[in-house]
Amino acid sequence: METKADVIDRFWDWAEEELERRNLTWYAVERKAGLSSGAISKRVDAQRPTETTCTAIAQVFGVPPEWVFRKAGILPRAGDPRRQDLIDVLKYLQDEDLDRIMLFAEVLYRRHKRETEGLPATAGGGESSGE
Repeated sequence: METKADVIDRFWDWAEEELERRNLTWYAVERKAGLSSGAISKRVDAQRPTETTCTAIAQVFGVPPEWVFRKAGILPRAGDPRRQDLIDVLKYLQDEDLDRIMLFAEVLYRRHKRETEGLPATAGGGESSGE
C-alpha cells in the first residue's frame, strides 16, 4: 500500500527529473511563475506541494495543472494514467483541435477494429454495404 510519504517522494522525484530535462532550476521556476524566492525550493522533499506550487509548476512546465495535482496526490488517480492525462489535455483545446483529434481517434478505432475483429474499415464504425 502506497503511503502519503511515498506519493510525496514520487512527486518530488518526478519534478526534479522534469527540471533536469528542461534544464531549469527551482529558482527559475519560482521566477517564471512570479513566486518568491524559496517558495518551492524550501519545500522540496519536505512536504506535499501546495496548490499554488502545483499550479506554478504546471505553468512553467507547460502541462495541465491536473497532471501536477495528481502526481502530488491532491487529485485522485483513477484508471489508466495515460487516459486520464489525455482527458485533462482535451479540456484545454479549442473546438477545431478537438475536431482534428476526433478524426484521428476514429481512424485509430477503425484500424483497431479491423486488426482485432476483422471488421471493414467504414466511417464512424457503421455497417458494411457488402451484406
